[in-house]
Amino acid sequence: MASSRRDEQASLPCPAWVWSSGSNIHLAKDRSWFGDDYTPFDSFIKNTAVSETTVVGIGTVNLPTKISPNKTGPRSHGALRLKNVLHAPGIICNIIGRPILNDYNVITRGTSGTITNLSDSRPVAYFKPETEGVRLFEVRLSGPPVGPKVGPSPFDPSTTYFIRASWPDSERERFAALQASRSRQSRAAANVPLAPSEKAWLKKHFESEFKFLQVHGLSIYKEEDREEGRAILRAIMSNGEDEAPSDDEFDDFDPEAHLADHHFSLAELDWINSGYGNSRDFMACFGLKFYIEEDCDEARAIARAMVAEDEDEDDDDDSDASSGVDEAARTFLLSRTVGSGMSHENGERDSGYLQSRMADKGFDYQATALE
Repeated sequence: MASSRRDEQASLPCPAWVWSSGSNIHLAKDRSWFGDDYTPFDSFIKNTAVSETTVVGIGTVNLPTKISPNKTGPRSHGALRLKNVLHAPGIICNIIGRPILNDYNVITRGTSGTITNLSDSRPVAYFKPETEGVRLFEVRLSGPPVGPKVGPSPFDPSTTYFIRASWPDSERERFAALQASRSRQSRAAANVPLAPSEKAWLKKHFESEFKFLQVHGLSIYKEEDREEGRAILRAIMSNGEDEAPSDDEFDDFDPEAHLADHHFSLAELDWINSGYGNSRDFMACFGLKFYIEEDCDEARAIARAMVAEDEDEDDDDDSDASSGVDEAARTFLLSRTVGSGMSHENGERDSGYLQSRMADKGFDYQATALE
């Protein structure tokens, strides 16, 4: 029994995410922390001048966090999004490096501190108080059901730790070259004219490319919009949505409404469908696109947090539960529309759609944007 318990603990992800101002990269010990954009990539990091640790992949990590030691309930949770995190199974703990400063402020005081959004200074995480003599800035994670079940601390209170890692510029440039190559391939694929089968699909379901683009807020007179339209079309067709609806189903036919469903659990889909109609509209309400993997990861994190909020609010008044979810939605919408860094043209288009969606949900768009 004790042996099986130890085996179970060993299989759980390392819980320690430590801020290291001397590290030029983020690192994760366990594969389970990564999202769908995980890319296998053989590399290495340097721990000291002579010590190296193997890297086997890279991707985005969305950490479910507690935002304050003084808050409880649904509004006490946040999310910390770390990009280009290296997967290094041999490290002692997960590391948050200096790249976090591109998106967040890290404020430390003694052995405590907080992490806030650069865009609006809202808290997204805090560091756990010093425990048992371990003097490290360790992020306080959300526990289940908001966060995952994690393993025991890797730290020995009687040991002093020096947490630092460096990813050589040569390796960083090698990965950048790989990304550039894949980006060129993606652009080349998007630039490929519509195949006869794709044109036939458009004619069957939308009558023309013009109407298809119009439905998605795109213009046939702008080549970049047509490229985006081809990407959307191919995402839809790759999911097998190529059968025409029957006449009595045509009015309700929407070939892309459920293309992102596989990213969510059954409980999350029930919640999404009851509040937003389908996963596509849920993602669009937050300015996310179903055909971009990074956006799907973000949507899944939002849904998980909101479902957990609803579960936590089961014993409270319905109005309190609703306000908790609404506040979470308003906060996220604000970050997407005010501090997202989206292009002016796309920002206007997405913001217009968000405004109508927020009105549908009962939000005050102008008040949200000006707070």
